Amino acid sequence: MKEKPGNTDRFHLLGAISGKHALMAKLLYGCGLRLMECIRLRINNIDFGQGLILVHGGKGGKDRTTMLPKNLQKEVEMQIAAVKKLLCKLVSIKRQVAIY
Repeated sequence: MKEKPGNTDRFHLLGAISGKHALMAKLLYGCGLRLMECIRLRINNIDFGQGLILVHGGKGGKDRTTMLPKNLQKEVEMQIAAVKKLLCKLVSIKRQVAIY
């Protein structure tokens, strides 16, 4: 019978994933989020000051609060900054196209 993966196995698995998928995997594991909760996560659901994530409409349609580990806060902030930069770029391109 196969045993559950140990902590070492989990850390190896998380280390093998890269990019935004790695951040999602770390949020799933570190915050106890379910997949759809992670996918539906919005900036306004994260309280960096208190290190909390507010999950809306989780299992059974219930809201709950979970912790945001300190070691993930910087990565989440970097992802938010990257997305904001991309959105600004897209808005700029859209304005340029609208002018012509």
